[in-house]
Amino acid sequence: MLARKKPGALILGAVLWVLCAQAGPKPPAVMVWAWEQPMDLRRLDQSRVGVAFYAAMLGPGQDGHVRVELRRQSLRTAFGAFEMPVVRLSSYGLGASHMASAAAAVMKIVQTTKARAVQIDYDAPASELKNYRGLLRDLRARLGPEVFLSITALASWCGQDSWLQDLPVDEVVPMAFRMGAEDPAWRNMLAAGRDFAAPACRNSLGVTLDEKLPAIPPRQRIYIFTGWQQPDTRLDELTQKLEQKR
Repeated sequence: MLARKKPGALILGAVLWVLCAQAGPKPPAVMVWAWEQPMDLRRLDQSRVGVAFYAAMLGPGQDGHVRVELRRQSLRTAFGAFEMPVVRLSSYGLGASHMASAAAAVMKIVQTTKARAVQIDYDAPASELKNYRGLLRDLRARLGPEVFLSITALASWCGQDSWLQDLPVDEVVPMAFRMGAEDPAWRNMLAAGRDFAAPACRNSLGVTLDEKLPAIPPRQRIYIFTGWQQPDTRLDELTQKLEQKR
């Protein structure tokens, strides 16, 4: 059961449906993360660049239910562009009792948007990794094989003894930014031509425009976080550069 929706929830649901009505089976090789800020991405080449848009935040509610905070900011994309809703889970307060409610909330967003892909963004603390794995298994069973399931990952999850192995997901996206105290070590590793030890972390990568870009190893897919108040030209230049490598 979802938390009570605010008055604008039905209108926002209609907007989310429009955003994802044209979604294809798999994301393109370059994806732009459109976070909770007004964005106009109609200039992007919709045949080669997709949009992973912040759709909702799930936080701990009462009696084992999650609280759902839907996107409030406007987003404009080119007609036919690939759109993937991203559901962010709060890093604080969620426990085993919330996982079933979280899975139901994600499914409601997928059904409302008619999405063919969804991404879960959760910086899960170590104490919740077992519960998170259970959530992903639950989602995989609910979504079926026809919906592409992606998750973001902390760089610290991508070591030799990674918990990410054998997850029932189609994609793991290591976030190569805001990597904390180990940031220099990870950047030096990539600059030296080495890759993450965990095989699950070697197919996709996330970068941001508001930090110095790391060396980007060969990847099937790159996600670009635009940061806050970044000029459009920086995003356009990077997407074009990445497209030229394909």
